[in-house]
Amino acid sequence: MEDIVTYLLYRHDITMKEKEFNEVDALVLSLLAYITWEEIGINKETVVPLTLACQKYQDYFKEQGNKDTYIFSQRILEVLDKVKDARRYRDIILSRYVILDDCDNITQFAAMTFELEENTKFVAYRGTDRTILGWKENVKLLYSPAIHGHVLASEYLKEVPKSKGLFKKTKLYLGGHSKGAHLAMVAAIMDSDDHHYIQKVFSFDGPGFLPEFYHDKELASILPKITNYVPECSVIGRMLEHKEKMKVIASYAPGLRQHDATSWKCKVDSFEYLSSFSVESEELLVSFHQLVLTKDSETRKRLMDSLSLWLDTMEMKTLSDMKNLNINKGIQGLVGFTNLQSDERKFMFELAGMLVEQAADILMIKNNTNK
Repeated sequence: MEDIVTYLLYRHDITMKEKEFNEVDALVLSLLAYITWEEIGINKETVVPLTLACQKYQDYFKEQGNKDTYIFSQRILEVLDKVKDARRYRDIILSRYVILDDCDNITQFAAMTFELEENTKFVAYRGTDRTILGWKENVKLLYSPAIHGHVLASEYLKEVPKSKGLFKKTKLYLGGHSKGAHLAMVAAIMDSDDHHYIQKVFSFDGPGFLPEFYHDKELASILPKITNYVPECSVIGRMLEHKEKMKVIASYAPGLRQHDATSWKCKVDSFEYLSSFSVESEELLVSFHQLVLTKDSETRKRLMDSLSLWLDTMEMKTLSDMKNLNINKGIQGLVGFTNLQSDERKFMFELAGMLVEQAADILMIKNNTNK
């Protein structure tokens, strides 16, 4: 059995002309969307070979990198390490890297374009990073069918050059992991003018949408091109409503840690698939639905906004801060929401507890309860 890192180790010298671009390659590029490329001077105007960018970033990170930047998946740096020496990715060009953190609009966004070969491009959107801003943005998805990140994702895709040379139509692939997968699906669905350019959309454990999102959208030409790849114990990738097809992937990790895609099992040029989800996935999904989605949208908005305010009260800026979360202070912060009814305050306790528990499981950290 293999995972994405061993896939890179054993396939690094097989070019895409010998074995064409596949779903595991799409995951590789989607995970590289988490890399903070701006730290080595890469921006929207930069055009650089991917392997060179990986080498420069690795050199930088060894000298000055913050070890908590990839607290949600330390193995992303292993992926980068294997890509930098791989003949398979040597001809890929990285370009049009954009990043935006907007506290006013509660938006954490990044996207980039990988040119696989002339007139073939992979547009990758970043998932939720280590910032609490990104988590607060995710909360909005539970009550709002449209967020600012949707607009940014769609605008980014529209600005990707669609031709190079006379009569040469660009082939587009889109992808991302987690929220990045959600944004890839958004961009593909919203920009109907680009449906004929898009070959495939790779959603890796991406959450779905509120039912209202689908209203007035042209779906017939794009839905067959979207696949959501989800691990057997998926919760995030099964949240909300999904109309695209799903494939269930085996994972080496337990429970919620399967959201880390570096734990997914790979074969020669594909993932190892299962026929159904785990019992744990089904139970967690039911619990989440009962806790959150049974409430009307107005109540959800008020409660989710209160949750965001609670995160602000805890003065947490990044996921690393959860390692030192003061539980007593957290409880006092929740009790302080006098605008909530008693049953809603109980809901907040349960949801905040679920949030911290999931973070601890995914990040493999323990809360500090002794302060």
